[in-house]
Amino acid sequence: MQCIKSFQICRVPASLQGVWTALSKLPLLDTLELVAPLCDSRAADSEPQRSNLRMQELFLWGDGELKLQQLHLRSLVCHGMDLSLAGAVLRRAVHIGKLEALTLQKCYAPLALLTHAILDSDDDNIQLRHLVITARDKASSGIFNEDISEIVYVIGELETLVLHVPDLPAFEFRSPVLHEHAPFLRTLYFNRTVDFKWDTTGMDNETRHTLFAWADKLEQLTVCANQFRVGEMDPYHDPSLRDLCDDLADSQSLKVVHLLVDPMFHVPYSGEWARRIAEKVFDSVPTLKIVCVGNFSKGAADDCRLLFARGETILVGTEEKNPGVLRVNSSQAREIEPLADLCEMDPLGQRILRFGFTRRG
Repeated sequence: MQCIKSFQICRVPASLQGVWTALSKLPLLDTLELVAPLCDSRAADSEPQRSNLRMQELFLWGDGELKLQQLHLRSLVCHGMDLSLAGAVLRRAVHIGKLEALTLQKCYAPLALLTHAILDSDDDNIQLRHLVITARDKASSGIFNEDISEIVYVIGELETLVLHVPDLPAFEFRSPVLHEHAPFLRTLYFNRTVDFKWDTTGMDNETRHTLFAWADKLEQLTVCANQFRVGEMDPYHDPSLRDLCDDLADSQSLKVVHLLVDPMFHVPYSGEWARRIAEKVFDSVPTLKIVCVGNFSKGAADDCRLLFARGETILVGTEEKNPGVLRVNSSQAREIEPLADLCEMDPLGQRILRFGFTRRG
């Protein structure tokens, strides 16, 4: 048992004594996953329920003393938990300076935890490399005094940043904070519109650079495309798409681009419209292998899940071959580029989002 490195708590037992005993006998533990019990699916779509799995109950006695010695984790996952009072507990129970991957998925008050665990930490050497935050709606986001940009700013060198968050001021992301992370980023996911340009002089608006000019390791990108004029015009003339492609032209290693178009807010769009978008993006980024247009989240219609790859077209009656864009399915996309699995990620699903580490055991 002492060689076990990964431990998952997926329900609240009648007695926590067994949990403490098990954790105390795992000296090599580096991955801990705290997964709250599933809520009633009907209730989850209306009034969010707070989880009965709380960090303070797992790690603290009634008098506030720690039940265990401080854990030196490399990876921590919190799924569906109430984090409103968890920040101070996490700072005591886990050595924050050693943590490399943190996933806060479908939790209540994720920014409250980050504020106390990171912004209020005495550790000046935060080693976090992978940060994932997903929140279902405004009610589940909780109360917060800081915004996400301030939190990301103090973290060192992020390789993964996944933000699937509701439309709230605290989640308004100021792209200049990514400047320090850009040389290290490999995966970037935003479900909201972000301007990837910034004024590097602070005064001269013409001296603007894109994130992609600095992010020479970025391989996976997911961005909101709800601002595109779906079906209204040829995508080649859409100003929002043109601006995005101008930004992407600076990319040096991008392999997968997923453009989120939410079917809940747009009329159904044709495969030809999506193919033209993919064609425009492929033309802008020579390194690109897969473009996805649409939303792969639960409930999305099949015709919203459109994946494209580079290919060739042959003119009927001739042997003339021309570069083209071909529609592919999920398995074909993964064969072409394994990183295409990001396009199938459901940030609000039950499957745990693991970045930067592999679950063992």
